[in-house]
Amino acid sequence: MNRLFQRPLIPLAAALIFGIAAGEAHPGYGFWGWALGIGAILFLLSLILRYKKVLLPFLPLLFFLYGAFSIQGWIDPSLPEDHIKTFTSGEHKWLITGTILTPPYTAFGKVRFELMAQTATAGSLLHRVSGKMWVTVSADEFKGEPGDTVSFVGRLRRPRNFGNPGAFDYERHMASKGIWVTANATKGSFRHLSSRDKGGFYAADPVLFRQKIIAQIRELGAGDGAALLRALVVGDRSGISPELRHDFAKLGISHLIAISGLHVGIVGGAVFFLFRWLLSRFRFFLWRAWTRKGAAVPTFLMILAYAMISGMFPSTRRAVIMIAIFLLAVWAEREQDSFNTLAAAALAMALYHPLVIFSLSFQLSFAAVGAILYGFSRRSASYAQGPRNIRSWIYESLFISCCALLGTLPLASMYFNYIPLISPLSNLIFIPIVGFIAVPVGLTGVFLYPILPDIAVLLMRLDILYLDMVAELVRICAHPSFLGVGIISMNIFETIIYYLLIFGLVEWFSTDGRTRKRKLAGICIAIGVVAGSADLYYWIDERFLREDLRVTVIDVGQGNAALLELPKGGVMLIDGGGFYDNDIFDVGERIIAPLLWQNKIMTVDKIVLSHPNSDHLNGLLFIAENFAVKEIWTNGEAVDIKGYKELLSIIRERKIPHKTIETLPRTLHFNDLKVDILYPPDDFLSQEDRWRDENNNSLVIRIVFGSVSFLFTGDIEEEAEAELAEIAGKELKSMVLVAPHHGSRTSSTNAFLDAVDPEAVLISAGWNNQFRLPHPSVLDRYRKRGYRIFRTDIQGAVRVTTDGEDFRIITHRKARGISVDMPRHE
Repeated sequence: MNRLFQRPLIPLAAALIFGIAAGEAHPGYGFWGWALGIGAILFLLSLILRYKKVLLPFLPLLFFLYGAFSIQGWIDPSLPEDHIKTFTSGEHKWLITGTILTPPYTAFGKVRFELMAQTATAGSLLHRVSGKMWVTVSADEFKGEPGDTVSFVGRLRRPRNFGNPGAFDYERHMASKGIWVTANATKGSFRHLSSRDKGGFYAADPVLFRQKIIAQIRELGAGDGAALLRALVVGDRSGISPELRHDFAKLGISHLIAISGLHVGIVGGAVFFLFRWLLSRFRFFLWRAWTRKGAAVPTFLMILAYAMISGMFPSTRRAVIMIAIFLLAVWAEREQDSFNTLAAAALAMALYHPLVIFSLSFQLSFAAVGAILYGFSRRSASYAQGPRNIRSWIYESLFISCCALLGTLPLASMYFNYIPLISPLSNLIFIPIVGFIAVPVGLTGVFLYPILPDIAVLLMRLDILYLDMVAELVRICAHPSFLGVGIISMNIFETIIYYLLIFGLVEWFSTDGRTRKRKLAGICIAIGVVAGSADLYYWIDERFLREDLRVTVIDVGQGNAALLELPKGGVMLIDGGGFYDNDIFDVGERIIAPLLWQNKIMTVDKIVLSHPNSDHLNGLLFIAENFAVKEIWTNGEAVDIKGYKELLSIIRERKIPHKTIETLPRTLHFNDLKVDILYPPDDFLSQEDRWRDENNNSLVIRIVFGSVSFLFTGDIEEEAEAELAEIAGKELKSMVLVAPHHGSRTSSTNAFLDAVDPEAVLISAGWNNQFRLPHPSVLDRYRKRGYRIFRTDIQGAVRVTTDGEDFRIITHRKARGISVDMPRHE
């Protein structure tokens, strides 16, 4: 407890962060406002009456309540009447004018940027508006930089999450930037109206200077070296290819291409020691022992300048605050406590911007630095005071990497599901190569650019050539397949168990004798083992011993994907959703895989592709390549599209058994299920009916578990429905129908619905999709028949659980208490 009081900022920072998390999980101004008011009154009374025993516990409580209250203004702000968000309802497009706020981010042929809206025009009505929005424009049309005025035509949308358990919270991410509206510029509508007044010397504006450097580096090259240089010196990672990013991640050195505390620390350390050496040449500073004090000022100015031109990411802000506190301690000739300094950085960032605690950069940065500081605090004193040589430097480098790896492991499991075991060794190699050579040379070029542009360009050119070689070395080193292991996602409970065990084990082995610390360590280990065993038993029972069937129609936007968790642990995936281009958004990687990992699924017994359309196919590619897949079913129709060719290539490379309609039995039994493949007919590829296309050739599968049945129909339309009803007859009847073709008006004919006669219909469609699906006439048809209707575009993922006798349906948004809005075409 005494040590806790010696580091008072740690409990305050922890209380504030937990308060922010609690306020986000349970929003509402009223409750938290009253609680904060009562807490403040009690705190003031304790202060007035000098009740120290009450005062100290009340301070963290006050920070907790303030954190919960402060977040309310970010997640549910009171926006002005003229805010651009008020124009997001309706079908029509708006002509928007505004000012570019942020440097444009370019990737995959698109440019994205923040815009401060000024006017919104529809027809002859012009509205003066306010508020920020996130705009996407085709790269070949875009022209502009921060401060320029532009216009475009497009539909205004509110950011919206995919409605799946454990999905990335896109709405919260945008709210953290103060953005409540997004828009895609209609092709050909973007106009550059005017440029900003650049005034005097451009280097005085960090944003403009950053853009100038980015443009200069782009002129020098378009390869990997130029892209890495932009990432290292100005934080622009848009030019780094997905393949190279993957190789950096595989080696566990992704932090090298994201400006973080490492880069800021290297720059700060180099500048501090340089100026300290220079000032020691002068007797005036040397005799007054001012060399350290004098070096502190230019060091702070340099790291602040570096942070400003690189974008001030959370990890960068953390490093700047910590170095600033260190330099202040140097100036004041005081000792500083590293743990208190880290807590001060977290406290300052969370007070200024509460939503920052949910960012990956914030969490990884503080977890890594906290683990490193804790590891060094528990090293043996004999080693810490030992001689400094190459051997000790290698040991410390490996020790730091291992601490960071262990400290961030739960976060790596949540966000990446991959642990780079090679990370300590690869960091030992690449940190000096990149951090001690490429970064200093590149930054020297950046800071010389305003005064000695020719020398600066020469340094940048040399650095690009050097980084080209670094990129090639990364590719070579990342080639082996045994560099890391894929892991399932850890939940919050498991994360607490993990840190409790790590703390207990470290304290146990670093403490001698029967001390209170060792007893505490023993208690932590015991609690961790018991809780971990209970968690393990729960998941074994949940994954492999349960006897029910769970069918989840996943919210994949405008597409279709269904996860079947079979009795006794089997897993079946029917379609995978997908956008037209996986480079822009990979549904398999971003939506389906996280859902599987969250449910502790690493093996998929059967993947079923109903037909090779991108909105059913593309999401399966990542799953087939990164999970243990035992079998893939398709209808056997070969199509000349990129996604289908990639699927066949993955099947060959990974030697996955591939069964088509020709080799599949029409009826199969496994995991207590009966699976009927009802459609298409065996000879469908040889028939020449004009209506036979990819949609109408979809695999139609009926799953029966006990007395409960499900019908998965792909994208079949009217003609295929008629043929199916004729072929299957009474076998078509099912209790739950996954709507054909996303509820299109070309499907769900009366004759087909008569044959199926379902109790519930599950519709997979995208929110406000351009096809206006499900069609109102189809919905009306379902309602007149008395079907229970569930829609992924409104209610998010739809889960059906059955014991074989009855079934229960629950939707993600209802389960989380999220309000549901109707699409515009309803």
